[in-house]
Amino acid sequence: MFSDDVIEDMNRLAHFLAFDQTSGKGPEGEPSLMILLGNAILPTAEAAFQALAQGRISRLLIAGGIGHSTELLYQAVQTQMRYRHIPTSGRSEAEVLNDIGVQ
Repeated sequence: MFSDDVIEDMNRLAHFLAFDQTSGKGPEGEPSLMILLGNAILPTAEAAFQALAQGRISRLLIAGGIGHSTELLYQAVQTQMRYRHIPTSGRSEAEVLNDIGVQ
């Protein structure tokens, strides 16, 4: 069972992560920068790259090192026929996601 302090901290973190920060619009009325944080949910990365390709954003910053969930990204890439050729071992999440975007 979690203490009240831990639950309060988890709720504070969830509120922060759910905060919609997309209202900062660029000159054309769309967000000018999107930040893609390293993760293993490939549809998220694909949507970000699609937004860039379609001109809905003008810049995409990819962030992600090697951490506790990097192996999950490696597994997700290796299970997708479309991405299996992308090298993963020892590479940062940002490097792997960049290769997905270049493809």
